[in-house]
Amino acid sequence: MASPPITSTVILEAVELTLRNIVFLSHEATASWGSTLLRGRLMAKLVAEFYAPRGIDVSFSEAPAQRDSIVILTKGFLLKSCSDDLLRLKEQGNILIADYVDHPENPELVEIFDALIASSHKQTAAYRAAYPHKRTVHVTHLVDTRIRTVPPQKHAFRVGYFGGLHNAKHRADLAAHVQFHESGSDLSQWIRELPLYNCHYAVRQNNPWDGFKPFTKGFLAARCQSPIIIVASDGDAAHYLGGEYPYLLVSDHLSDIIEMVERAATDFGGPRWQLALAIMSDIAKASSDTVVLAEFDTLVREYMPLRQSFWATPRRLLSRLLRSA
Repeated sequence: MASPPITSTVILEAVELTLRNIVFLSHEATASWGSTLLRGRLMAKLVAEFYAPRGIDVSFSEAPAQRDSIVILTKGFLLKSCSDDLLRLKEQGNILIADYVDHPENPELVEIFDALIASSHKQTAAYRAAYPHKRTVHVTHLVDTRIRTVPPQKHAFRVGYFGGLHNAKHRADLAAHVQFHESGSDLSQWIRELPLYNCHYAVRQNNPWDGFKPFTKGFLAARCQSPIIIVASDGDAAHYLGGEYPYLLVSDHLSDIIEMVERAATDFGGPRWQLALAIMSDIAKASSDTVVLAEFDTLVREYMPLRQSFWATPRRLLSRLLRSA
């Protein structure tokens, strides 16, 4: 009588992936800072909506109690914490990613970080030159997500400044040419003014504590479909605007600025004005929320799986039979 055939049973491997949470960590003392709003609270909200379909939890916090998470260290937290705070977070299994935005980094702390976020192309190049062994990823600075596309009025030339008034260059001397508006977390004070202007002034005071400035005012102007008047040496201005842009200043001297404002007023609606609008339209695309999210996803993707658990390795009945023989 023939023996029954020997069969094998294979139990396939099952893989369980545990995903890290993402936390934007700030400090309570910096709640009113613009960077806390834009690179902290609003960025966390945007990223949370992006990752929600994948089941990844994203939050904003002012309490450094995270474990096994990807922690985005905001400018506020970095400037108000010490090395012990960072080491404690590291010991709790966190991936630490530093986002100094426009403030100079602390070289003594860089070794603690797993990666650096650069908010401008100049900062990206500087980080990679200074810390070639450290991962640096450029993440375009977010435009306030509560401001959608703002079509400007087209009846008459009108130029405005939107930002911290203490940073505006020649504010008093330009009162007859530029209207100045303080921006902040309360949109009701200035958001309603945006559609009334069709040109943005963005010449700022230089401060000794300034690092690499992101092109945030340029991104805002682009979202408002308006040309910008800015100095070429300011951060990434020349990178985004290019050599053909007609309202790029070579200096921040008052006479040069007044001359440029008058030139823009004369050009209003004409061929050079249309060229500026076309360039700003390209900048709006390059600084969209979609671009910001794609860059952020590139940053965190390799840190996302916390661990892999394997169970039920393959077994063959034949091996069992041979061992029992």
